[in-house]
Amino acid sequence: MKIIVPNSAFLGNIDTFLKSMDTTQEDFLEVVFNEHWNSLHPVVLTMLASIGAYMQLNNYEIKINENLRLCI
Repeated sequence: MKIIVPNSAFLGNIDTFLKSMDTTQEDFLEVVFNEHWNSLHPVVLTMLASIGAYMQLNNYEIKINENLRLCI
């Protein structure tokens, strides 16, 4: 699973955030952040945390990449 965290994710654009998740591979989790800034709604943070907790409990690999420069 690959999640690209946009610069801004709030309730008004949560559909775009959900559609951008790549759930085709379920054996690992890769989270990509913008290295400069993010503004995330608490619901989005909770979703990311719950996905991460699920993956950790099931011993899946978790990769966090904060070095990619993305402008979404």
